[in-house]
Amino acid sequence: MTPEQLIDLQARQDRSADGWAQREFLRVASAIGAYSNDEAVFKALSDLPTNRILGFVKAATASTTGGWDSAEGREMAAGYLASIAPGSVLDLVLANGRSIPDKIQHVLLASGGFASNVSEGAPKLVSKLNFTNLDTDRVKAVALTMYTAELERMIGGDAIFEAELRTSVLRAMNLAILQALTQTTNIASTGTATGDLAAGLAIAPDSDVYVVAAKPSVTRELALASDGRMSINGGEFTPGVHVVAVEDFGTAVPELRVIPASRIAIVDYGLEVRRASQTSLSVADSPTSPATQVSLFQTNSKAIAVERMFRIAQGDTVVEVG
Repeated sequence: MTPEQLIDLQARQDRSADGWAQREFLRVASAIGAYSNDEAVFKALSDLPTNRILGFVKAATASTTGGWDSAEGREMAAGYLASIAPGSVLDLVLANGRSIPDKIQHVLLASGGFASNVSEGAPKLVSKLNFTNLDTDRVKAVALTMYTAELERMIGGDAIFEAELRTSVLRAMNLAILQALTQTTNIASTGTATGDLAAGLAIAPDSDVYVVAAKPSVTRELALASDGRMSINGGEFTPGVHVVAVEDFGTAVPELRVIPASRIAIVDYGLEVRRASQTSLSVADSPTSPATQVSLFQTNSKAIAVERMFRIAQGDTVVEVG
């Protein structure tokens, strides 16, 4: 693809509904981080005359939380999530599984097939989804992003902020969904990425679509074996098998996890951005290195929290390889 074609593709994406909603979401997130109180945030956002942002401000009469509960707030959040979905295990499972509206408390779904007429009461259906009054706990994924005030004044500072925000949001959501899917079975690694993937798929429950959460090194190996179908960061390895590169969370992490996405039902409560309430945060050079307490005031820094809440309405066995 030529540079001119790339520029044209980016322009078309920016003009799309999700592209506009994504940019509006980032504007709101930036304003929440920039100002110390909601009144100043509302004033700054009122100067950005788009229908979604003005609708957000109108709904957020007392705090920004009200804005995220509005239709405009949900549209902006959905646009942002769509932009990062290829790297999100949660959103790929939601897209290919069953997304349950948050107000629904009773669901029964069953199906079956017959080759001829049957008598009254004889048809036998197999239950696909059945729950009454969800009793599972809500799962909260919180992504914290801290930055110094100088970043706001830098040329290109917004791009740095957006990139780090994306990284932290994906890290939090991927960790949350992998911890929430507790029904697992483990098999030994075959020694190769393609062998591990084949072994995991062989014993995974039948599913229309599988989402594979793999270590970055495994994802790179799968990319080289995909004949250009996916990148080193993940993608569709073969139709129906989506690979996502996830960080090595802690120790004894499997090489990859095979998730039968179409057999999983999730209640998604959406996304919200708020100002971090902490006055100091623990900062470390890596996830496993010692942390140091850093004062936001003393370092002239700001922090925002992006929260995503969901609930597993129905899970199934996740195959862990390695």
